[in-house]
Amino acid sequence: MNMIKKISTLLSVILLLGILTGTTYANETLNYEGTTVDKSTLSSDTIEWLEWYNALSPGEQDCINYVPYELRKQSRTGVTVEEASPESGIRNALRANLLPLSGGEAAYDPSYWNHSSRIKKANCYAYAMDVICATDMKLQPGELAGSTWTALTASNIINAAKKDGPYLGNGRTLVTTNANSTSTNKSYKVALVLGSNDYHWYVQNSDGYWSHKPGQTNATDVDASGNYITDPKTCNRAYSYENYSTWGGYLMVTRK
Repeated sequence: MNMIKKISTLLSVILLLGILTGTTYANETLNYEGTTVDKSTLSSDTIEWLEWYNALSPGEQDCINYVPYELRKQSRTGVTVEEASPESGIRNALRANLLPLSGGEAAYDPSYWNHSSRIKKANCYAYAMDVICATDMKLQPGELAGSTWTALTASNIINAAKKDGPYLGNGRTLVTTNANSTSTNKSYKVALVLGSNDYHWYVQNSDGYWSHKPGQTNATDVDASGNYITDPKTCNRAYSYENYSTWGGYLMVTRK
């Protein structure tokens, strides 16, 4: 009995010291992409996001585009991109009910983006901006310009993407626009949507339809229902891994 009392007293002292010093002895770290992350370096929002992310399957994780800033700054040492060069050409005849074109739209070319040497080098943002990263990564809006943002909001993402403009390929300018706007023959429309834990971009192609690339998975021209996308604002955006129910807006992208 004396030995049990001594052990009990020792455990009580250890627990008390932990409370007084703020020390905990379990769940102090989280895993992110195979790397152990100290929870004390993360905000509560990032911890909540990371716990949600880790609950997804590996295939679903590949579809996610967003990387919280606190995780970005721990894992990035430098980011470079280059102009993408998919094949040109029109996939099929334009339909009368498609949104108008400006003339700078890239052709839908999944064989280029889904090639094993490139598929991990572009997420939805890089795909929409028509650039390829030098390494496997999920490019974040503002990352090329060194813009730091934390809250997952449309205004933060759009402002950050606009700052990236000069560093995207040979240079881009981005302006907010509407569904039926047109611009120069170096311009094309993209669209931003958001879910609770992720954002997503769509891009209009030269045949008038829209396509997208969920994270580091295949580029596709169909929505969550398997239908061709005539307008990202009205297509089904409720995927198994995230429901992008919040509309972020259209932007016009113009190449230099």
